[in-house]
Amino acid sequence: MGSKPLGTLSIDLVVERVEESEMAGGGDVVVSVVIPTFNRCALLLECLRALEAQTYPREAFEVIVVDDGSTDGTFQELAAYQRRAPFALRSLHQDHRGAAAARNLGWRSASGQLIAFLDSDCLAEPNWLTELSGGFRTE
Repeated sequence: MGSKPLGTLSIDLVVERVEESEMAGGGDVVVSVVIPTFNRCALLLECLRALEAQTYPREAFEVIVVDDGSTDGTFQELAAYQRRAPFALRSLHQDHRGAAAARNLGWRSASGQLIAFLDSDCLAEPNWLTELSGGFRTE
């Protein structure tokens, strides 16, 4: 299902089951993609560019990047990318506390009905969110 690791293992998780009528709902964010990152500026930008190719409706997902105290200019580059992102993108920053703390901050800030985690060194396949969310539709 969905992502090509560039270096480390990807984590693809979704929580919560929703009704199909809710998933098609009028412009509401259905999926929140949470990406924790630490000193992976170039890889993060590749990861975000891969999300631009999603077949899932852009208005139905948001991306939340949590910078875990990077010192390589990640937060500044992310701010520049955010101005031209073709999907809803929020960036959060925390002192370096590790990937788990960054994931927790990200999902707690999410507005989607489903949460998907993606590591910043992974490239999501174009149909990743479509396939992922399809498993949570009810008949």
